This record gives sequence, structure tokens and C-alpha cells, in this order.
Amino acid sequence: MDNKNSYSAADERIEELKIFSSHGASPEFVPWRRGEKGVQKYLKMSKGDEIALFYEGENAVIQPELQRGLMQLASDGWKNEGEISVSFDGIQGERNGRLLSRSQMTVEIGAALLPLVDPEFGSPLLSKLDAVREDLARTLGFIIPGINVMDNMMLPPNAYVIKIRESSVASFELFLDRMLALGPQEEIQNLQGWSVIEPTFRIPAKWIEPSQREAAEAAGCMVQGALNVILTHISDVISKNSFKILGLQEAYELIAELSETHPAVVKEFLDDMPSVRAIRKVLCSLLEEDVPISDLVTIMETVGEHASELSEPLRMAEYVRMELASQICERAASSDGFIKSVMFDDTLENELKSMITDAIGGAYLKIDSQQCEKLSKLIRESLPEESEALPVIIAAPEIRRHIRDFAVSEGISVRVL
Repeated sequence: MDNKNSYSAADERIEELKIFSSHGASPEFVPWRRGEKGVQKYLKMSKGDEIALFYEGENAVIQPELQRGLMQLASDGWKNEGEISVSFDGIQGERNGRLLSRSQMTVEIGAALLPLVDPEFGSPLLSKLDAVREDLARTLGFIIPGINVMDNMMLPPNAYVIKIRESSVASFELFLDRMLALGPQEEIQNLQGWSVIEPTFRIPAKWIEPSQREAAEAAGCMVQGALNVILTHISDVISKNSFKILGLQEAYELIAELSETHPAVVKEFLDDMPSVRAIRKVLCSLLEEDVPISDLVTIMETVGEHASELSEPLRMAEYVRMELASQICERAASSDGFIKSVMFDDTLENELKSMITDAIGGAYLKIDSQQCEKLSKLIRESLPEESEALPVIIAAPEIRRHIRDFAVSEGISVRVL
């Protein structure tokens, strides 16, 4: 870059905020900290024919001090074009720092929700996101990458959209001057407000005036403020999509961390990237079925014991599930410690086993439309109508994964053990 300017209108941490500008259409870029190794996050800015990069730091969470600087840039005519991350190895050269990628997770908010990120109000959303990520790390077993929050004036004023790898996965509308009352229809029907379906628990809800809070709670409703609604929604979306968020780099770093405490467990895999890719698929398969990967030692020991079959990650995931049986069953149990489940009879199980067909992409359940409708109806009618825990189906090992995949394709929420 020809120009490297410090820009700080609202804070004194000049080192935290840098602008790189160029009049060229495709500006050359070199990380501003020469010789450094790592990843840096930037926002691409434009103003007329100028292009600039706004330095965020090593995490994709915009801190309040940087948000103030960003707002100042906007008032000076700079337009936010989106986030990029720059990876580099510290070696100066023509291609240094040229690896650009989009943020893993982004929350876009409409104009009426800007107070959630406004430093004048303490940036409440931004200040709470780190705590959400910490809680999820303990639950899922890996550190969630930073969550980028930005405004989107194309959205309805009260709307927000949650994106993972640039794809929208969830959305909702918030009203900062109201509270959301949740509960059965008979409990909220007498409350005055706007009826909606709460985005996380998918139950009836109403946006009510704060003055109605006591009446709503007296009626047996749970009442949440707008900030808690969006934080709960973000946490739920991450939990359900964690298998999409765990990338190859994150998987490698998880394995590499074990080399310090359990080198014998991971040594054979660290320098073998095809194995790391397969292990990532195993981890993602577990996360997709709500199995935490926090017991990575057991997971990697199991992978090592069946290393010759690592070319089939889904089969490897089944081996791992057997070793994690106690943890999986604990998550499936109700508060009384029991697992309330249903099982297929032997005739149906044998029929389903005969439908399993091998293919280049892996075995699958070959089932026609009539059989599909019959099986879907059978599963839905067998599951309990109300349950505090996710309904459970006990299936033979040979068909367990195929039944689970079938349930997902039919939109049936169930655990298959």
C-alpha cells in the first residue's frame, strides 16, 4: 500500500485502528505488522474511488472502541463493504497476506436495532457475545470463532439475520421497547400485544408492553427482554449448526493442542492432512447429532484403534459413539434419569437392513415413496406427543445412522441411539 494512516476519532488506542487506502481497483496489500504470524480481521471500506481496510484485530467481534471509530468513518463518507480475514506466515513477499476469506458467522441487524451495538448504550449485544461463546465452548468442546455484527439497512428496521458462511440460517424481529412473553396459547391469549412464534423454542409468544410484565408472569408466562431473545437465538443457532462452523483449521488446532498433553495419541495424525480432514468429518458427524467433542482424548484414541478405517469417517463416528455411550445416554435422559424410547420390531429392522445400498458416496437407505410415507407415519405416531427431552428411537447399529438421516429428511426431531 502507498498510504498507511492512523485514524482514531473516539479513542486513544491508535494501534487498534488502522486504515489502508489505495486509488487502484485491485490494491496490493501487505499486513501492517511485518514479520507477524497469524490471522487479522479487517472491514473493507470504500469512499468514492478509494479502498481502505479497517483493522478489527484477531477476533471478528467488534469491540465498543472500534465501533466508535467505525461510526466516525461512516459519518465521514466511508461505506462498509463487508469483512475479510488475512492469514499470513510472516514471510515478506509478493503473495504475503493474500489469503482472504469471509467470516464464519455474521449477525446483521436493521436500523432500529442499532442501540444494541451503540457504544452510547454500552454496546450490550457485543459485550455479551463473548460470554455466549464461552458457554458454547464448554458445551460443544471447541472454541467458536468470533461473531461479526454489522448493520444492514436493507433489512426491515426491527429485523436481524444470522448467517453462517454467508448463508442465512435464521431471522427474527425484535422490538427494543417491548418484552416477549412466552407460554401456551391459553396463557398468553389475554395479554395485549403482537403474537409471534418465539424463534428458539418455537412456541407461541407475544410482544407486550413492559408494564404488562407482572401480569404475564402471574399468568405463568416466561418473559424476556429483546437482548436475551437474540442472545438465546444466536446460541441455539450455533449449537444446531456447530458442525458447519468447525472448519479444517479449527479441527487441526484441536488435535495439535493434545500433542502437549497426549502426544502418543495424536502424533501419527498431525503431519497427515488427509487424516486430519477425515477426523474433522468424524467430529462434525458427532456435532451434527448433538454429541459434544470435549472428550477429545477418547475420540482420538478410538480413531487410532480403528485407523485403518479412517477413510470411512461415518463408520469411524459410529465407533466413537460406542465409546461415548455414557455421555450420549446422559444427554438423552429426562430429568428423572430415564430414557423414554421406542424400538422397531425385528421384522421392520430386517426389512430396513435389506434396503441399505452401497454407493460411491457411501451406503444409503434405498426407499421408495410409498415405503417412505409409511415409515414416516410410523415414526411420528410412535413418538410421545409431549416430552421434556427429545424423543428417542433405539435402533440396531447397522441401521442407526440411516434412520437418523431419514428422520432429518422428514423433519422429525428425534435422537436415534
